[in-house]
Amino acid sequence: VTGEQHEFPTPVVVDGIVYYPSDHGTDSLYALDALTGELLWSYRVGVTDDAVTVKDDRVYVASDSIWCLDAQTGERLWSFGDANGSGSTPVVTNGKVFCARRENEESEATMVFSLDALSGEMIWETEVDFMSFSCMTSWNGLLLIPTWGADKCEFRFRPLYALDCESGDIVWTNNSSPYGYWDSSPVIDNGN
Repeated sequence: VTGEQHEFPTPVVVDGIVYYPSDHGTDSLYALDALTGELLWSYRVGVTDDAVTVKDDRVYVASDSIWCLDAQTGERLWSFGDANGSGSTPVVTNGKVFCARRENEESEATMVFSLDALSGEMIWETEVDFMSFSCMTSWNGLLLIPTWGADKCEFRFRPLYALDCESGDIVWTNNSSPYGYWDSSPVIDNGN
């Protein structure tokens, strides 16, 4: 259902509705009745390569922008153009949306943003070194950001960042993974 180019846009099912992006000539997000398959709505959001986030009757999509849509109707509530799909699936918690964007084609830096979940207004932005090609995770007031770097000419470690969710300040980094993290998102269990 997700088209020919997507690798990771897992369909998400919430309250009997299936949400999935498709690049198959449409670059749209679709909402289907999970029991009947009936199309409830669709919205053209651009190429989307990751699963969406559904929280409090809103759907958050990382595409050419960050889109916030009404989960029942597909109506656009807001969009944020400074972040995009290069930062993977948005994290939504405690009234905030955390999202990212690769700085530019020449740079491996990533800009991380905190947005108000209701309005889409930016709260803070923080730059971290290297690219984020894995989903971020929020836990206990921290935003965990795995990074990866393309330069393999020399042996380098790419950090896992922990940012303070309220301020965006870097709390700690861990450089235990050679070359960093590619499509491997952090999972926390009992503080580990």
